[in-house]
Amino acid sequence: IDALSRAASPTLSRLQAAESNDSVEEYKLTLATSFWAAAALPPMHAITVPCREVPLASQRRAQCLHIARVLWHRSDITVFDMFGAAIVRRLSDAEEERAAAEAFRREYAWLSLRMTEAYRKDSRAYSRRFMHWLFAIPDVTERGMLRQLVAEAGFPPTPPAGWHKEGDPFNPVATQ
Repeated sequence: IDALSRAASPTLSRLQAAESNDSVEEYKLTLATSFWAAAALPPMHAITVPCREVPLASQRRAQCLHIARVLWHRSDITVFDMFGAAIVRRLSDAEEERAAAEAFRREYAWLSLRMTEAYRKDSRAYSRRFMHWLFAIPDVTERGMLRQLVAEAGFPPTPPAGWHKEGDPFNPVATQ
């Protein structure tokens, strides 16, 4: 956001000069988080590609599971949480752990859909709440922030029992 504030941008200039419905700060935040999301994915290939090999040697499997559990349980960024949970779901021998990883993925699908609905209903209010949670709470995780934003928009932060996202590639027969 600081870098975007220092850079010349035709879009930012137009927003600053016009009576726009979009705030300059909201625009910078959206753009900055989009850049971050795009930059975060390529390094994950160093983990996901070696952990996809079939068959996986026992030492590699143990390493992949260790890294996946760290990503899932100690990351504050959802994309890393999700990579970790997906690897655990695929490689763990513990049914309980696989079920927990599936529940984690299912909750994120729910949060994503509700977050999109909240944004479409009132993008300005959603962006202001997003900025508040991002900057006001120093130790907030992205998942915690999403739960809060969804709850503030009037949705339950967890999916109802039996809910599955329609068209979910991990559960193709499920319906909403």
